[in-house]
Amino acid sequence: MASLAAQARFDKGVAFFKQGKHDEALAAFREAVEKDPEMSGAWYMIGTTEVAKNGAVPCEAAHDPLKRCLELDPDNAGAHCALGGVLLRV
Repeated sequence: MASLAAQARFDKGVAFFKQGKHDEALAAFREAVEKDPEMSGAWYMIGTTEVAKNGAVPCEAAHDPLKRCLELDPDNAGAHCALGGVLLRV
């Protein structure tokens, strides 16, 4: 389970993401993984936000965060799909 500090930053990132504030969301998600490097959901959201920031087009910046998410949570179907898109297009 994520630490309270990491979870708070993650929740802040989700709020920013929903508002379309991608840079602020990325900063919050990165703070979350600094607090808890094994927070797979935050790694997933970093990758997802990088794609969103790139106009919903898979990009190289999403690769490493999505790969890290899958190392921590190999059953994350969304991360598999997103990483597949990155590998196909980049």
